[in-house]
This record gives sequence, structure tokens and C-alpha cells, in this order.
Amino acid sequence: MVHIAGKKLPLKKKANFMFSSFYGIGKYKASFILRQLGLNQTKKGVSFTAKHFTQMATFAEKDFVIEGKLKRIETTNVQTLISMSAYRGIRHVRRLPVRGQRTHTNAKTCKKRRKTNFVSTTAKKSIIKTQAKKTKKK
Repeated sequence: MVHIAGKKLPLKKKANFMFSSFYGIGKYKASFILRQLGLNQTKKGVSFTAKHFTQMATFAEKDFVIEGKLKRIETTNVQTLISMSAYRGIRHVRRLPVRGQRTHTNAKTCKKRRKTNFVSTTAKKSIIKTQAKKTKKK
């Protein structure tokens, strides 16, 4: 079991797909890392030695922002947009498309996520009953 940046590597996959499982590393960056280290992209992760994994880990963490660091950077960028009351920040708050997409006929998933409450029907009934009791007492 090999961990890089706090995440397990899927050793049964080929090397380039193994690296693309990280947040922030896609197919191109994965193949770039392997080419820079002089490793075969078609080998499976099981065939690499511990030395290879340490090389991969140091190279990936040194030259690229991946996993938790990248997620933190993205959330702080969104929070700054929201605090500045920028147009993009407002779109993030309202959970609408940010990059200028059409919303009249598209963006249905954004609208569904905004409207959907994950409260079960029995919970809704109990909430309605408690609200009705409160209004009767007044």
C-alpha cells in the first residue's frame, strides 16, 4: 500500500491512470511526470519499486499543487469572490452557472440542487405537525 499526498495509490492500474486519480493531476500531467522520471507509462503500479514511488511523490508534491492544497486554494478563491461581492461570487452563492452559461433552458442540475431538500417525507410530516401545534398554542 503506497500513499502519496495522503491518498492511496491504485496499484492495479497502469501508471498514467494511477497518477490521474489525484485531484489536480490529469492524463497530461501524469504522463509528463512519468516521462520526466524516465518511467514506463504502460507498466502497472505493482511493478514499481519503493524507490520509484518516492521519486514520484517528491516530484509531484514539489512541482505541482495537488489534493488538499489545491482544494484549499480553490475554496479561498471562491470565498474572496464572495466577500468582494463580485458577479462570479454572487453566482456561486446562488448556485447558478458562473461562466456565463445560459440559464433559461439549461443549467437544470444547478437549479435542482438548489431546490432539493434532503428531508424525508416522514420528517416533513413531523415538522408540519410541530408547527401546527405551535400555532394552536398561540
